[in-house]
Order: sequence, then C-alpha cells, then structure tokens
Amino acid sequence: MTALARALPLLACLLACRVSSQGASPDRDALITELFERARAHDVTAVEALAHHFDKDDFAYPLALYIAAPDERVQTFVAAIPRDSSIMGRVYGLEVAVGADGKRLTPRFLFTFDELASAAGRGVPGAMERLLLAAGNSDGAVAEFLCERLPDAVVARSGEALAEFDGMDRDHRNAVLACLSEASAEEKVEIRRTLPAASTAALAQAEEEMLAAIE
Repeated sequence: MTALARALPLLACLLACRVSSQGASPDRDALITELFERARAHDVTAVEALAHHFDKDDFAYPLALYIAAPDERVQTFVAAIPRDSSIMGRVYGLEVAVGADGKRLTPRFLFTFDELASAAGRGVPGAMERLLLAAGNSDGAVAEFLCERLPDAVVARSGEALAEFDGMDRDHRNAVLACLSEASAEEKVEIRRTLPAASTAALAQAEEEMLAAIE
C-alpha cells in the first residue's frame, strides 16, 4: 500500500472528525474542549475539578491529566491505556479529534502511543505490557508507528520485554514478531546484544522466537 493510500483515511478523519462526531452531545463536546484546554495549560487543579464528569472507562480524563502533569501522572496514564482492541476507538479517537474551538486535543498526533513507547523504555510499570499488546491491537497508522518505536523499547528493557512477550497469546506474539522483523539492521544487532540469557525453558522458547524474527 502506498503512503498516499495509507494517509487518505486519516486525512478524511482529520477533516471530518470533531469530538461531537464520536456520538458526543454538544455538552460533552464543550466539556472535552474545556478539559484539554486546561490540560494544555498544565492546570492540574482545573483538570481534576472536571473528573466527576468522566466514568472509569473514558480515557479522556487520564489522558488530559497526564498532559497537565506528565511526570506526576504517568502511572495513572499508563494504567488507563486499554489492553484490548478498544484502544483504537478509545485512544485513537481522541488523537484525531479536535475540540469545539478547532484545536487538536493532544499536543501532537499519536501523542499517547509515543508517550507509551517512551514510558516502556524508561521502565514505567505496566508500560511494556501495554506497548506490546498495542502492537497487536492496533492497525493502520498506529500499528506502523508502534512498530517503529518498539525496537528501541525492547533494547532499553530487553529482559522485561522478553518476560511480557512470553506471557502473551499467539496472536499478540505474532504481531510483536512481525514488528521486530521490520527493524533496521542496526536495531536488530542491538536487540540481539541486549536480550538476556533465558532463565527458564519458556523464556528460552520466547527468546528463540524473537531471535528468529530478527535474523
């Protein structure tokens, strides 16, 4: 598929998607706009004052809170990222939406996925698991972006990546392996260099699969 073909659905969504197009009422449209406006101003108190408007499955609030205070709220942010295919609707939907004021909600396109990859590389608890799962639960531009970021995270936290990979089902493992197979030659060398010696038979099998993917 050409880059233009991949970009067309995204361009269409960027032109047509507003927060209210996700089934939100005008009141929610205004609420989301206010929430992210306060988040981009790093006004944590003002963001927290809106918490009661959002239920526990609504990713908008933990995302806004993280934008407002990334160092202090990274754990809450990571824990709120869906571990299943709802990540495309609940997270990507916010990435492409704009508020009632016409401004993008997040600081940059694919902000959540970029920050997740960075958190995984830094060893934030739960981030590596969610990054690996996201590689199998996403598609299109998100899947491509995650594949680009995954090798760096694996090199930075190879032992953790191997352990999380070992605990995944076959479909998700295959998605991770497909990403690693597309890594650059330099990235593959680094992955081989940093993968730790497996301490169990199961980890040895997982490591063998990873090494085969980057041959």
